[in-house]
Amino acid sequence: MFPAPAQILVNQSQPADVLPSQTYSITASLLNSGGTAATNITLSESFDGTTPPAGSGSWSSIAANGNQSTAFEETVQTVPIRQSSETSVAYESRLGSVDGRLFTSTGVVTFSDAGDQPYLPVTTQNSLQLESEPQCRCEVCSEEYSAQASKFSTRHPAAYCGWMP
Repeated sequence: MFPAPAQILVNQSQPADVLPSQTYSITASLLNSGGTAATNITLSESFDGTTPPAGSGSWSSIAANGNQSTAFEETVQTVPIRQSSETSVAYESRLGSVDGRLFTSTGVVTFSDAGDQPYLPVTTQNSLQLESEPQCRCEVCSEEYSAQASKFSTRHPAAYCGWMP
């Protein structure tokens, strides 16, 4: 009787949501649930709307019931703070246009078995959501801070922020 062939399962984990300019990790975990080793394993990742736009990992072998993982550091695009000439309504509208945007990571795993027999690629996909938080600049010290933080800070009271909750 022949052993069960190599079978790669892929799982990606990442936060559910991020803020503008935030760096976060995507961890890809590969499990060979088959009865023979998987060889020449390559993971190719593409990331929609984050930097860097792609990443990869490779392993020469993953034993039967063995696993490997790798992490990718991604950074979400910046949403510029409210400009001095921008009205509160225009700023909130601009934030609303990116709030809730999904950032998708897609991975494709290729591999073969010990006899160099190639297997069909395995695909995985995951996404997270952007939560934009209004950013303000203090009129006294010019320090940037979140509008939400202005409600709780004595250094940056909401009265100094052009965006009022």
